[in-house]
Amino acid sequence: MSDDGSSLHPSQLDVSILEQLALDMDESIILTVLTMFLADGQELIDQIKLVLASGDDDALGKIAHKLKGNTATCGQTGLSRVLHDCENSIRAGDISKGREHARAFLAMAPAGFESLSNYLESLKRQSAQKASLKDKDRR
Repeated sequence: MSDDGSSLHPSQLDVSILEQLALDMDESIILTVLTMFLADGQELIDQIKLVLASGDDDALGKIAHKLKGNTATCGQTGLSRVLHDCENSIRAGDISKGREHARAFLAMAPAGFESLSNYLESLKRQSAQKASLKDKDRR
């Protein structure tokens, strides 16, 4: 895999980004950030569906921009690239290409979000195990 995650399928999770976050942040913060991302991300996915249906391409570009950064931060670099392409296409006036990228994102997002959700559940289990071991050590 390359350093930028470009060899990953767009819906795959780039765990190296999350591992770096774990080095930079407290575990409880990471758990909170990922939980919030999954909740907010789903809301933004729903908004993408609505703006695609309504034809509000300006709003589509804004949502793609917002979600692009969030997905990259949370290890979804492939999804972030698709959103980047969506945003850039709309900015360049190629609305049909922007909408095509948005539809591609919608097709890939469930698998990407599921991978992140599974990773989050794994982190929660690890955190609970660590807490349990600390409790045993205190006794």
